[in-house]
Amino acid sequence: MIWVAVDAMGGDYAPRHVVDGVLAAARHFDLGVALVGLPALLEPELLRHPDRDRDRVRLVEAPDVVGMEESPAAALRRKPRASIGVAADLVARGEAGALFSAGHTGATVMAAYGAFGMLSSTITLPVGSLLTQRALRRSGGAWTIPSAAVRRASAQRASPSSVTDARTRWRSAMPSLWRTGSHRTASFSASSRRSRRSPPHRSASE
Repeated sequence: MIWVAVDAMGGDYAPRHVVDGVLAAARHFDLGVALVGLPALLEPELLRHPDRDRDRVRLVEAPDVVGMEESPAAALRRKPRASIGVAADLVARGEAGALFSAGHTGATVMAAYGAFGMLSSTITLPVGSLLTQRALRRSGGAWTIPSAAVRRASAQRASPSSVTDARTRWRSAMPSLWRTGSHRTASFSASSRRSRRSPPHRSASE
C-alpha cells in the first residue's frame, strides 16, 4: 500500500472537499492518506465520514498554510511548518511515497524541490493537468504534462510524444477552442491578469 501525503489545506473549499476526495480515493485504491493541516479544522471533517478505514487515514499537524495570494518563496521561508512543506517532508523522510496538493502551485513545486529534489538530468518539475471536460468523459479524462506551454522544449523539459499526445487530445475534444489561436489565448491571459488584480463584484444576493 502506498501512502500519499496530502496538503489538506490547499485548494478551493479546503479542507472539506480535499478530505472528501482523498477518502473516496482511499476507498477505491490501495493507498493510505496522511492529511496534513490544522487538526482543529480536519477532525470535524473526518467525523463526517464515520465509515472511513482508520488504518488508512492519519492526521499530521501543520500550524500554517500558504495562501494563494502569497509569494511561494517568501511564504515558505516565513512559514517553515506550512502544510505543503510538512507534506513534502513526509515524502523526503520516506513516510509517504507521493505528495498531493490542490493548492498553491508555486509553493508545491518549491516545497517538493527543496524537500526531495528532482530526478537526475531533469531541469523542470512536471505539472499535470487533468482534463475533465464533458467531451473527454467517454475516455475517462486525460492527463497532460506539462500543463503550461514550454517555449523551448527539450528532452529534459518534456517528452515530444507527450506534447503531441496532449495536442491531439485537445484537438479532438475541443476543436472550437483549438481554432481560436494565439489571439484568443493572449486575450484570455490579459483578461485573467486583470481579473486577478480586480476581483469580480459580488451582489448582495450572492
